[in-house]
Amino acid sequence: ALGSYEGVQSIFNGVTLDLSEQQLVNCVARPDGGDNCNGNHPRRVFQYLIDHGALSEKEKPYVAKMNSCDESKNSDYKVVDWNYVSMSSGVPTVEELKRAMIAHGPLSVGIYATDAFMSYRGGVFDEDASGVANHAVVLAGWDDARGAWHVRNSWGPDWGEDGYVWV
Repeated sequence: ALGSYEGVQSIFNGVTLDLSEQQLVNCVARPDGGDNCNGNHPRRVFQYLIDHGALSEKEKPYVAKMNSCDESKNSDYKVVDWNYVSMSSGVPTVEELKRAMIAHGPLSVGIYATDAFMSYRGGVFDEDASGVANHAVVLAGWDDARGAWHVRNSWGPDWGEDGYVWV
């Protein structure tokens, strides 16, 4: 969710941001009270960004573990609004995703990340696996010639193609 917000700011406002994932790990509550290092839902992140905004990475660097939440600092980086690509209960169509990206920029999407996905190194990833979405990524673009989506992952530049995957 934060990667999608950073991308939108860059494309539409010409602002390059490096915001704090750690703040969100610490502060976005899960309904089960669990540890955010095991994931959360982008809708909760977007609501948090509406209510509180995001600190910079410099203000709250990533430490890869959940700490206590400190909401004493104010942020200028707030989300105004968000919505689902499709209001139907199903997965959006290819055309709906493309229209949403053209109108709104990079999208936060859920994928089913398998062991094969975790081992991705390059090329077009084309695994025909089905399962429940278990990982949030940024849908950054597409290439009709490749027949693939360009996806930004959160596992750093050493994963995939400099942190990206073609799916």
